[in-house]
Parts: sequence; structure tokens; C-alpha cells
Amino acid sequence: MKLRIAALAAGLATAAVAAPVADGANKNVTVDNFKFSPATVSIKRGDSVTWRFRRDAAPHNARGSGGIKSKARITTGTYKKTFRKRGSFRYICTIHPNMKGTVRVR
Repeated sequence: MKLRIAALAAGLATAAVAAPVADGANKNVTVDNFKFSPATVSIKRGDSVTWRFRRDAAPHNARGSGGIKSKARITTGTYKKTFRKRGSFRYICTIHPNMKGTVRVR
């Protein structure tokens, strides 16, 4: 009986260690044609947003609250940010302030 309980406990310990760790979800925002698309994304705390820059006539960036601070890019590239706090985080392209977006974290 003791041997069976020990084997069962060892099996549970192994299962707990081997359990996969779930990654947060990811949402994409396309930066193209002087706009962020979609302009607003909603995610859960711990999820990420990836800004995907497309070749455009001028460089763009994404800068704002919540630590959003990509480099300016004129060619293709990406910027990824994981959000650990709930809230509404607004950002703009500082080169073209009419480009605006919001990340809502619930």
C-alpha cells in the first residue's frame, strides 16, 4: 500500500512539473498608410500586442502610456509589448500625431 501511494505521489509530482505553461495571447496592429489598424485592441492582462510596420512613404513609431515606445521605422519590422497591468493605454506616432491608437487591458 505504501509503495502504491509513493508511486502515485511521484506520478503527480511529475505531471505537475511537465504541465505546459500557457503563453499569453497576441494581437497584431498594422502600421501602414499613416494609420494604426485596428486603432483599438482589447486584450487580457499578460497578453501582448505586436505592431507590424509596413513599408510606407514616411517613418512611423508607436509611443505612449503603459511603456509603449517603439523605434521609428520606415521599412518592415515589428515591435512587441506585453501588458502586465489593467487599464487603457493610448499611443500615437510622434512623427505623425494624427495617428492614434489605444490598447485596452482587462
